[in-house]
Amino acid sequence: MHWYRYLFAGRRFNKLMPSTIGIVASSALNRQIFITSGPSLSAPLNAYKWSGSGFGTRYSNPATKPGSGRRVRFTPKADVVITTVFDAPFIMAYQFSYTSGFGTKYSDPSGGPTAANGYIEGVGFDISPSGNDLCYSVSRSGATNPPYFFAYPWSYSGGFGTKYADPATQTERLSKNIAFSPDGNNIAFTDGGSIVPTGLETIVYPWSGSGFGTKYADPATKIISPTDISWSPDGNTLAILGNSSRSWSICLVIWF
Repeated sequence: MHWYRYLFAGRRFNKLMPSTIGIVASSALNRQIFITSGPSLSAPLNAYKWSGSGFGTRYSNPATKPGSGRRVRFTPKADVVITTVFDAPFIMAYQFSYTSGFGTKYSDPSGGPTAANGYIEGVGFDISPSGNDLCYSVSRSGATNPPYFFAYPWSYSGGFGTKYADPATQTERLSKNIAFSPDGNNIAFTDGGSIVPTGLETIVYPWSGSGFGTKYADPATKIISPTDISWSPDGNTLAILGNSSRSWSICLVIWF
């Protein structure tokens, strides 16, 4: 997926291509594909039926459309789709069914970031493997001005629960990527902004039903400006991708 920039009458405009795709199998035969796109399009959140022959019917837009989309995910049961968005409330959630498509939009989370507090756009997020918790990040004016990420309990019947307490230590800058471990017992973040390693570019916490635990010790090798993070399916390895203006790097951390 790419961003294309155009110059017109001395001003720069963005033609925004789809930024994220989420695919999930709701049954052995029925699948949906979601695509989020930028604010230049009238339908930032799109859903299509999917089969072995490719794209099928496009679902109708949700009644309350996000102004623009950033990331999109299904919950594990494929009955809810959640997307981070550029403007407040920064994250939106909808009921979804294969038969009828988008349903009711859930109430926005409370106790989280607001535009009045300098928050600008929703960025990364992840849902725990159980589907009972989610965490998302929001960019904020100011180079180092946490908190940047916010975690909530989640349920199909009630939506967003009461926000979990913020951890004592957060990434130095915006947390672009968030990843729950496959067993749901850990949650990892990267900030994607620091050129000089400080130890807060990649951080991992234990995770439980009560929220964040005490941050784990930093990895021995610090990755410059990490841009992505991923757990192996068995949860024993954490892959971190980083870059600087001079080079790219990738680090595999053994996790036990």
